[in-house]
Amino acid sequence: MFLNTADYWFGLYKLTPTKTGTTKWYDENPSKYRKWAKGHPNKNTRCIRYTKGGFRDMKCSHPYYYTCKKDAGKLLVSVTTLH
Repeated sequence: MFLNTADYWFGLYKLTPTKTGTTKWYDENPSKYRKWAKGHPNKNTRCIRYTKGGFRDMKCSHPYYYTCKKDAGKLLVSVTTLH
C-alpha cells in the first residue's frame, strides 16, 4: 500500500508557525497526539505531514499526497491524490 511508502498531508497543522506550536485538526478539533519524527518540529511552518518516521513540519505549499475523510455516521471515504 503506497501510504506506507509516501509522505502525505493528513489534516494536522500548527496554530502558529513556531517550533512548538499547538496543533489542531483542520476541522478545528484539538490534537494531543503527536508522533514527531526525530528532530521535528524544527521549522517555523504550520503544516504537518506524515512520514514513516513520524510527523514532520513543512511549508504548506509543498506538493504531497493527502488523505481526507467524511464525518462519522456517513460512509467513511479515504481519498489520496497529489496536491
